[in-house]
Amino acid sequence: MNSDIFLSFIVPVSNSEKTLSACLDSILLQTPKNFEIIIVNDKSTDNSRAIIDKYEQSFPDFIKAYNKETGGGPGDTRNYGIKKSNGRYIAFVDSDDTISTNYLAIVKDIIDKHKSDMVIISYNRIYNRTRNIFERYHKFNKWDKYDFPFDLATMPDVICKVEVASWLKILKRELFLKKEGLFFSYSSLAEDLEVSLKWYLNVDNIYVTKEKLYNYFITKNTLNFNSKNIEQFNEIIESVCDYYKKLGKFEEFYPELEYLFAKHMLISNLLRLKASKNKTNFGIFMSLRKSMLQNFPKYTKNKYFRTDPMYLRVTIIISYYFPKLFYLILLPI
Repeated sequence: MNSDIFLSFIVPVSNSEKTLSACLDSILLQTPKNFEIIIVNDKSTDNSRAIIDKYEQSFPDFIKAYNKETGGGPGDTRNYGIKKSNGRYIAFVDSDDTISTNYLAIVKDIIDKHKSDMVIISYNRIYNRTRNIFERYHKFNKWDKYDFPFDLATMPDVICKVEVASWLKILKRELFLKKEGLFFSYSSLAEDLEVSLKWYLNVDNIYVTKEKLYNYFITKNTLNFNSKNIEQFNEIIESVCDYYKKLGKFEEFYPELEYLFAKHMLISNLLRLKASKNKTNFGIFMSLRKSMLQNFPKYTKNKYFRTDPMYLRVTIIISYYFPKLFYLILLPI
């Protein structure tokens, strides 16, 4: 193993036999070769472990594999990988996605030039199912304005304008060692949302790649969450708000947090609840709305909604003034 590992790729695996080889192959193609791949198998019951064993035996200089039998979900699996890593920087790659062949070369060049604490990766969205209305009209991955190194004070809207997935962000490994609260929670849903918002307060130099270096594959299972798990968003919003208050940053970034949570708590979860087709979902939605109102009581007035498409603004207004209308939307079809 290279004694000067620049980047550790953390790959959590859970029943990924159909996509894992393509994922690992895309990482192994990277140059320069000063990287490691930390694979953490989280109780897979399919052929994933056999595939992992084969790759570890074939590429012992690059791959370290671990089997975690305790469960804990994707966040805990990533934490396990972080603690086993040795790189100067940490990157996350989901086992059903791939990265471009020039991913590492471009990222290393950016970090060498700008000494970035965080690099945000532009990406491709690859749909293997029909897109919902939000996916058809929302402008994902449109980050051209972030064309220079910046910090949060300079560009606070990065909090709410850049997606929250952990695989979008490369971070200095020392942040996890020196700062408290930057590991993933045990939430089984939106653990990326919670922790990435905390990461922002602990980095001084952020850079967004112009090149799309990550391939995010979206299948029919992408929105298939257990409805009850969505209630964990109530805990996430409290955790994030408390963290920002603790560091004296809540008021400073109130508009950005308000906008982000309005979209995630209400719009994104509305789509998830609708997809699950459960008649009890209206109660779950009302619980999310209650948490939103407790933390951001005037969220319809947020300045960022002024430039959003009409359908988003109407949805937010209905959620605020006429929440019972959502019952008609959430009825199983």
